[in-house]
Amino acid sequence: MWNWIKKCSELEKSGRDFALLTTTQTGGSTPREVGSKMIVLSDGTFYGTIGGGNLENQIIKTAQQCILENKSSSFSFNLGAKTGQCCGGVVEIFIDVIQCQPKVFIFGAGHVGQNIANTLIGTPYKTHLIDTREEWIQHENLSPDVIKISEDPLRFVMSNNWLPRSSLVLIMTHSHQLDFDLLSNLIDKDLLYLGLIGSQTKWLRFKKRLEEKEFEDNDIQKVKCPIGIPIGGKAPKEIAISVGAELLSLLYN
Repeated sequence: MWNWIKKCSELEKSGRDFALLTTTQTGGSTPREVGSKMIVLSDGTFYGTIGGGNLENQIIKTAQQCILENKSSSFSFNLGAKTGQCCGGVVEIFIDVIQCQPKVFIFGAGHVGQNIANTLIGTPYKTHLIDTREEWIQHENLSPDVIKISEDPLRFVMSNNWLPRSSLVLIMTHSHQLDFDLLSNLIDKDLLYLGLIGSQTKWLRFKKRLEEKEFEDNDIQKVKCPIGIPIGGKAPKEIAISVGAELLSLLYN
C-alpha cells in the first residue's frame, strides 16, 4: 500500500487544499477493494488510484468540485455504460476535503487593501488580493506571500462560481459603483464573512439599493459595514489591525 499518510502530511505542510478519497463500500465486480485510497488536488493532480479509467476521471472531477465547495460527502458510482466500464459493480467513495487554510479575498489593492493583506500574513488565513491596477497589485510593499490576482474584480467574481464556501470577502475598490456591483453578486453566496469598507452613511445608501433590487433581508443583514472592530484610528494600518482582529475573532471564537 502506498504511503498516503506521508503525502497528506506533505500537502498540509505546504498549505495546499486537497481531498482524501476512500472506497467505503463495493458491490458486484469492482476494480479495487474497500479501503483503497486516493488523493486529489484542486487542479486535478492525483496520487494513488481507486479504479482507473473513466470511472476515476469522474471521481476526480467530483473531488475537485467538493474541494471548491469545501464539502465532504459520500458518492456512489455505477460501473456501467456511463463510466465506460462493463464491470457491472457499484462503488461508494467518501470524499474528505481538507482545507488547509481558510481563504480571504480582498477586492481592491489600495492602501487599506494592501495593509490588510500584509497584516493577515502569518495568520491561518490564505490571502488573495484582486485588482486590475498593476501599480497597486504589484506594489513593492506587498508581502510575497499575498496571492496577487491581476484581474477585473467583477469579472473574477462572475467567472468564478467556484468561490469556496466559508470564504471571507472584503470589498474596498476604488469605485463605489464597483463596490455595489460586487456586493450584488456576492450577497447570496455561502460566505463566512462579507465586509464592505465605508461609513454608516455609505451602508445605508447601499442597503436601500439592495432592497430596491429585492434581495432577501437575511442576505442583506449578513453584510458587515463598517468593517473592523471599533478601536479607533483611520490610518490604513490602523484599519488593517482592526479588520485583522475581527477576522481572527471569527476563527477562534
